Amino acid sequence: MNSLMTAFTYKEAKILVNKNVLERGSEITFRMNKRIYDSCIGKIIDNGSSMLFKTFDNIMLKPEHILTIDGMDAHKLFEAYNEDNNVISIEEITNVEKDVLNKINANINGMDLENGLKIIFHNDVNKKYNDKLFTVKGVGEKITLVSQRGRPKKLTA
Repeated sequence: MNSLMTAFTYKEAKILVNKNVLERGSEITFRMNKRIYDSCIGKIIDNGSSMLFKTFDNIMLKPEHILTIDGMDAHKLFEAYNEDNNVISIEEITNVEKDVLNKINANINGMDLENGLKIIFHNDVNKKYNDKLFTVKGVGEKITLVSQRGRPKKLTA
């Protein structure tokens, strides 16, 4: 994660907890004292004004220490679950440039792509498509994938 990246926030963590994305057993990677640790969430502590995560090895961390959740960038995960539409996560090996882009219709692992579908590829042969949130556009004409860039939208309370 880029050192210039804004910290993962309490509000983002709270939304993911409320949507049952952050839960007991979620695999996380976090940074503390300039080191990156792998662990998993044992207990989420939320007293209304702060949220801490106590790992199984008794390390306490705050949302801003979280780098990845279940292998996905914490900000991208927040963005994906903050959308109205469900996000489809594709773990199988894909070739987006060959099988999807500029096609009239496309099918990935038995699923027909539709306009507006939110999708994340994790194992595309072209690494530039991996672990990014895309929206499918142009089905029936010429399929394109629109990347969701920038910080996730902030929800207003």
